[in-house]
Amino acid sequence: MSLQKKISLVVVWVLSIVAVGVLAHAQARVTPAPRQLPPLETAAPRLQAPAIIAGNDLGFRVESHKGTTPVGGLVVRINGQWVEAQFSVVAKRVTAQ
Repeated sequence: MSLQKKISLVVVWVLSIVAVGVLAHAQARVTPAPRQLPPLETAAPRLQAPAIIAGNDLGFRVESHKGTTPVGGLVVRINGQWVEAQFSVVAKRVTAQ
């Protein structure tokens, strides 16, 4: 095999490796970086109580945000005061005797 054929074979081989790399890179899944919001502590000072999204006696107290999602807890109104609700777990028999 002549030197010119060996060089052209190496060049074709390198170009094929580069082409495969470019195609593989184009197929890779790219996850966008999450949008960073300033922490609530560094934002404007909070002068009022957390907002409550409520009906008559049941509400959701917004304490912070994760991106655009509100984070908080369930509250109920008892004697005009909003009180944080707690859930109880009760085991009940499914079958009747």
